[in-house]
Amino acid sequence: MEETEEILKPAEKALLKFWRSYVPSYDPRKRQYSPTVHTIPNRTMLYYFMTEDLIEYFKDRDVPQYSATALLLMKVSPSTLKSWRDKWGTTWRKLRL
Repeated sequence: MEETEEILKPAEKALLKFWRSYVPSYDPRKRQYSPTVHTIPNRTMLYYFMTEDLIEYFKDRDVPQYSATALLLMKVSPSTLKSWRDKWGTTWRKLRL
């Protein structure tokens, strides 16, 4: 059986790129957990970026009510998204450039 390479969409590639930079490693074949880097706030920020990626992905695919759909799937309330955007929105916009 021949293995085929999965073709990733732009949002999926962006998420992988962020994840790979978020989980640093001295050896590229291994991913190492560092308690000083991988703190609860950093995990929350990662979840925020994943939510924003999903919103953008649905927006690009013309999904009706793309923001509400993404929030429902990620189980994030609009008020939580607003507080995250207040906290990390500038970082998110810089990452997208």
